[in-house]
Amino acid sequence: MKFSTKNLALILGIAGICGTSGIVQGAAIDMWAMSNSGDGNLWSIDVGANTTTLIGAIRDPVLHDVGDGWSTVAETPDKTLYFMRRFQTDVHMFKLDSTNINVVAGVIENVVSLGSTGLGGNLDGLTAGPDGNLYFTAFDNDHTAFARNGLFRFHPDTAVTDFVGTFANNGGPGGPRSFYTDLAFDPITGDLVGTGTGEHGFIPYRLSGASVLIGNNHSYTYVDAFTSWNGNLFDGLAYNRLNGDLYASGDSNGVYQIDRNTGVIIQNVGNNAGTSVGTDLAVQADTIPTVPEPATLALLGLGLAGLGFSRRKQ
Repeated sequence: MKFSTKNLALILGIAGICGTSGIVQGAAIDMWAMSNSGDGNLWSIDVGANTTTLIGAIRDPVLHDVGDGWSTVAETPDKTLYFMRRFQTDVHMFKLDSTNINVVAGVIENVVSLGSTGLGGNLDGLTAGPDGNLYFTAFDNDHTAFARNGLFRFHPDTAVTDFVGTFANNGGPGGPRSFYTDLAFDPITGDLVGTGTGEHGFIPYRLSGASVLIGNNHSYTYVDAFTSWNGNLFDGLAYNRLNGDLYASGDSNGVYQIDRNTGVIIQNVGNNAGTSVGTDLAVQADTIPTVPEPATLALLGLGLAGLGFSRRKQ
């Protein structure tokens, strides 16, 4: 399994938002975000400069339109972005090369479909796993072949979807012990952390990363990841893969750095508090340490041995 060891900040600049096409080098990108409960706009955030930049609106290569429902984003170390568009009868997984975003008159034209997830309705929350697959949640899947509320794995090379599992006595969507929106792998513990509704209200859950990576059809116990959580941060969730910094957001109203141990807000990042930005998050993921964290190594060793194969991340 090979990862890039380049600088964490992808040196990119945004051009062509209002008429020309392409992107050029310039500003640092530390994070990607969606906005306004899924209005279809992709944003970048430069944490150091405390700025947020609109990249453009996503054109759907399947429906050939520009519209809403784009409420998820994930990124892999090869700088590929991934999206889903919820509220469709056939939800696809899409990808975009973040180093070659073709923007024409404010519209991102070169998003590509990887194929159908086999699910439909309200799918939300998307993250890249250390095993080369994408993980996402179904808040309210309307295809009866799969669980209505649960955790899923998508293989980007084969377009196969696995049902990873759901919570025991799941009361979802929206009830006790249910998945909500975004999720992310903690690079320090290896756990999968995500937003959801537990026994004590809206507090993110924590699942064993080893279990998530190697198995299917699990029945999970809802374990609170924190003792408390700000209820306004109910959507986006992402970890910095290098240092473990945690970020969270609501459907809008900005993106915030969170204390990874207590769940308390540290600060707004990107100077976007009170704006529409914040619907789902992905930290720029082009850098992975030359020697992965112990938790990542352990998960990969267990996961790949259990699956009996070795595969490249996304």
